[in-house]
Amino acid sequence: MQFLLPRTLYRGWLRPEDHVDLSDARVAIAEPDSPLQTNSCIMSYARTERDLEDRKQLLTYQPFPVGARGFFYFWTHPRIPLASSVRFRLTPSSDPRTMGQGQDLLTEYGTPWNIPLLAITTGDRFAPLRDILLRDQFFLKKLLDDSIRLVRKP
Repeated sequence: MQFLLPRTLYRGWLRPEDHVDLSDARVAIAEPDSPLQTNSCIMSYARTERDLEDRKQLLTYQPFPVGARGFFYFWTHPRIPLASSVRFRLTPSSDPRTMGQGQDLLTEYGTPWNIPLLAITTGDRFAPLRDILLRDQFFLKKLLDDSIRLVRKP
């Protein structure tokens, strides 16, 4: 398990020390010396589910692919702000100026790997990412409130 605590998710503030190598790893977003149970967010490249007897499920988490080196960043949907997400951009070097030369990490289905804003803002699992976004003041508190209201409506 690799421990990370991104300094920022705002593309304009990235520095070379924000570049990470996720190759063949599962990642916990947390302080390196904090216990996993307190305010951490475990991420993997993919997860598979298999139904077992008695309505139980077996979850298998796959590590990130070899060569997954780059930056976590917040991607804003151009027309639907609630559809924004945290993504991982593969880059040729640790220089943030190479973000334009890179591409987003893709899932096995060819879509960008991402953590949707609604998942970040409405549950405890991604609280560390929510804290980073709020600290960066990257998105308006109204967007956070709207996403919570959307999910909690009956």
